[in-house]
Parts: sequence; C-alpha cells; structure tokens
Amino acid sequence: MHRLAQESICLNAALPEVFKYVTDLNNFSEWFPEVQEFKETHSSPAGTIGKTYAEKVFLEGDTATEIIVEVVEYVEDEKIVTQAEFNPLLPRMEINFIPVNTTITEIIWNMDSRNEEEDFLRNTLPMMQSIISERANKGLTNLKIKFG
Repeated sequence: MHRLAQESICLNAALPEVFKYVTDLNNFSEWFPEVQEFKETHSSPAGTIGKTYAEKVFLEGDTATEIIVEVVEYVEDEKIVTQAEFNPLLPRMEINFIPVNTTITEIIWNMDSRNEEEDFLRNTLPMMQSIISERANKGLTNLKIKFG
C-alpha cells in the first residue's frame, strides 16, 4: 500500500461521542470536503463488516462520481477501516481514535492506495497525495469546529 495522506487532530469531546459520530459514515459528507453524499446502501448497524455505502464525490470538475465503499474492519471505540474498488485509486481509509483523557479524543486519519501499477505510482500518486492531504486537513478542521 502507498500512503496518500495522514492527518491527525485532537477534539474537545469524549471518545464515545466522537467515535459514534465519525463511524456513522452517513455523516461523512457533513465534514469531509468534496463529498456530496455518503449514504448506506442497506440498514445494518454502523460498523458492520461488509456494510456498504454509496459515496458521491467530486474528483474533477462539477460532476460527482459514485463510489461504493465497504467497511472492512471495525473495532469499537478504536478504529474503522473502509475500502473501495475504485480504479485507479483503490482507496483504503483508516480512522483511529485515541482517548487523550476523558474529554479529549485524538483522531488519526489515513488514506492509502492499494494500486501497485508502476504508471500509477509514478504519474498519479504524487498528484493524489496533494489533493487528498488538503481534503483531509480540511475535513479534520471541520470536525474540530463541530466538537471544539
């Protein structure tokens, strides 16, 4: 895997509150930039392994692209991991939650690409690293505004 971005931030809220909001991926479009919509495709509980979401995201221009995102790992009050079979990016997102104390939670947000093709690594990966890093920074800033 190849790192696209890693950002972290401390939020002035208790772990259970932050974890519940962030891992309910129906909320993702509220805080992550360029995501127009992020909706579950079936009604299983948040964090269910195999649960899928339809993400509409602006990649280029004014047209949103739909990507199916699947929860592949979930540990209560610790982390959620998703991935999508979207070429050429083949994204894998991991969000880790760390209680700093009873009222502060650190989030570490990672996005990786599972694409191993040399052309992608040479030509597309550097551009995507810049774009995804900027979006991640804005997204975590939005969470900071929400939670303080």
